[in-house]
Amino acid sequence: MNQQNMIKRLIIILSLFCISSASAKEKPSREQVMRGAEKMADTYKLNYPNVRSERLIYKSVKLADGTSVELDLHLERPMGDGPFPVVFYVHGGGWGAGSKSQFTHQSFELANHGIAGVRMTYRLRGKGVKFPEAMSDVMDSIDFIRKRADELNLDFSKVGLAGGSAGGHLSAIAAQLTPECVCYDGFNGLFDVIERNGSKFGGGDYTGKIKKEKMKASAFFMIKKTPPDTFLYHGTKDTTIVIKQSHRFAEAIRKRGGEAEVLVYEGATHSFFNKDPYRKVTTQAMLDHVSFVFGLSKKKPVVSDYIISGAKKK
Repeated sequence: MNQQNMIKRLIIILSLFCISSASAKEKPSREQVMRGAEKMADTYKLNYPNVRSERLIYKSVKLADGTSVELDLHLERPMGDGPFPVVFYVHGGGWGAGSKSQFTHQSFELANHGIAGVRMTYRLRGKGVKFPEAMSDVMDSIDFIRKRADELNLDFSKVGLAGGSAGGHLSAIAAQLTPECVCYDGFNGLFDVIERNGSKFGGGDYTGKIKKEKMKASAFFMIKKTPPDTFLYHGTKDTTIVIKQSHRFAEAIRKRGGEAEVLVYEGATHSFFNKDPYRKVTTQAMLDHVSFVFGLSKKKPVVSDYIISGAKKK
């Protein structure tokens, strides 16, 4: 079995119990999710011999029911001298499911081209966990790596954030809160939880009960003075989080003086980016984007280079 088929088969198997949707009636146990993520990482390590991957515990927390849980991350690093720029990946799953395995392909592929990757777990919805707890986990994972950047051979002056769906929501905020973050790649993310533009996802009090709380849970209202160079990816048929969210966020970044592009895929639905034929081209787009922003490449990515199946820039 060749490398591509082996990875595709593993992704299909893993998706059956790992990357479940928020509306699934039966969710896999945390242990199953962790085993699935480790199995996927092991397979990728075999197929990417120039990338080293390790699992690190970044903190332990107590839940409302008194149980404790260890939160971990996977760090993918290129072989070689370094120091290497780094991208942090935040997985989706409706804030209540999903796994750090979601961005395994992207993390290994970028690491294979000289850019380290961090895929973290965070507390999922339930047992008293809401947005503030999940957000603090994402920020703590970044701080954990920041404090160890020298020993891990990372260049923390060149930091990127990326995420999809619910992870797009969390990562977009983290990008604005992380001083070292210079680029952001968001896949069908929710950027304004107050005005969701008809999106099915993001209602309720997970992000707060009053407007002030929800503004702090919306990257749209938190864009920093020098915004990260931003590349957004969205499908026109996404009803879970509608594409207008990406267009509005991009425009808000431009109004703050930043660079922002939206890569539009005609007919694509939610979470399209990890499915064929989109995964290859969106991963390449992200690689080109962060490589340019980090100064590893002089070629600025052009949105039209990544259009497939009738996708077009809007």
